[in-house]
Amino acid sequence: MRRYVAFAAVLALFAVFAPSALADSIVYEKDGDVWVANPDGSGQRRLTSEGGYSRPSQADDGTIIAAKGDVLQRLDPSGNPLNTAGDNDYGGKIFTDLAPGGAHASYGFFANGPILTGPYTAVTYANRPTEKEEIDGPLKGYFNSTWLDDSRLLLFPESLIVDVQIWPVPGDIQDWLTDPDLELSGGEVDRSLTRFVGAGRTSSGASILRFYRLNAPGRSRSSRAGRGRPG
Repeated sequence: MRRYVAFAAVLALFAVFAPSALADSIVYEKDGDVWVANPDGSGQRRLTSEGGYSRPSQADDGTIIAAKGDVLQRLDPSGNPLNTAGDNDYGGKIFTDLAPGGAHASYGFFANGPILTGPYTAVTYANRPTEKEEIDGPLKGYFNSTWLDDSRLLLFPESLIVDVQIWPVPGDIQDWLTDPDLELSGGEVDRSLTRFVGAGRTSSGASILRFYRLNAPGRSRSSRAGRGRPG
């Protein structure tokens, strides 16, 4: 599926647009544990030791959420478990993202029936388990969601018609950006909501990062919300 082709590049975006988290740090998974480092890669430090973690994401206050088993595990900035979140239906999570304020998290999962089938994006309260239908959704056919702010998600649909959409949670999905030269599969917007960096592939199959300057801070609904610059 095209929405996984640039996942490694999507992970690199966290270094490009490092969030204003506690001590300006980034979190990542290594050998099944959650690690933290400075945005330049220095100061690497392991936060967990029991293994089984994947896809960690960090809020501005330093709290962390990561996939573990069939649910999400919320951690404090030192890596101590706080609570589980999400829904344990359909097994492991294929991506996670914690909102800047830390109140909500998004995650992806593959459903294998009998009611739901295929890839989905869902939203959970970060501080407690949440049925996947409780807040809004889940949405079928979306990958690598990332929070634009505390109430809106950027979505990268499986469809080739629009590359990026915005989901006000709860609310109706809005078309946001299409790049005719790329198939975008992930991305990040900086905290000022004035720049977007997308990961994608060209028609020849080359994987690149492309930077866009937003016409209005994170709020354009035009399919040409930014001017593309090769990364």
